[in-house]
Amino acid sequence: FDLDSKAVAATIALDSAPSALYASPNGRYAVAYQGTAGKVQFIDGGIWQEDHTDHLHDYKQGTAKVDWALAGTAPSHFDVQTGVQATVYFDGSATATSPQNAKVSVLTDDPIGGKKPTASLDLAYAVHGFAEPVGNKLLTVFRAADATSTLPTHVELYQRSGAAYTYDRRLGTRCDNMHGSFSSGSHTVVGCSDGVMVVTHTSATAVTDRKVATGLRVSTVVGHPKLSGQFIGVGTEGTTAAPPVTTRFFAIDAAAGTSAALT
Repeated sequence: FDLDSKAVAATIALDSAPSALYASPNGRYAVAYQGTAGKVQFIDGGIWQEDHTDHLHDYKQGTAKVDWALAGTAPSHFDVQTGVQATVYFDGSATATSPQNAKVSVLTDDPIGGKKPTASLDLAYAVHGFAEPVGNKLLTVFRAADATSTLPTHVELYQRSGAAYTYDRRLGTRCDNMHGSFSSGSHTVVGCSDGVMVVTHTSATAVTDRKVATGLRVSTVVGHPKLSGQFIGVGTEGTTAAPPVTTRFFAIDAAAGTSAALT
């Protein structure tokens, strides 16, 4: 849609039914997940800016589908470091006829136009997870052998060098039934069965980690880049029988290591 004219500017046909739609790190492209088809396509919105040091130069052209796509088994989470980079996380599949491991592709707006990721990581297993990019660090997932579900239990830290990542370490805090993540300022928050895991970025390469209890499983974490260190954890309680399912919200102060229920 063209918001100036309030009219449809273009209609774009994807290759398969979309499962989710996101904005690229700088907002130029639409990122169209097609989970069942194992594909991620990109649509150039046609509006972008160039930094000319003392001012920004605006550009506008027609909307068009990019002649390039990412392929992989079960694209799931899309994690953004706003204005910098984003990751496409592929879950992989351990039960496929030819098992596929999870993998991560890192994107910026420029390489989308250049039709390639800026970096990538192949994991040694299939698992539903995420990959939070913060500078040259990448936080992604690991599932312990004694996990009580198919979801991850730990966060692992990788360091980027060029277009590849090197394993750094597995963080000590255990986070069962891990799902949902968000990064803002110097913190990354991850949803766990008993609260959230807070990862604090203490330098360009180092992090610390701890658990913040909520009394309820958190499965979604949201935030905003202008609210550094402040997050909302979302969880549900109850069943479809009595009592009914109820959504609960928690305000997470990552720096203070506290949570408070929101009404």
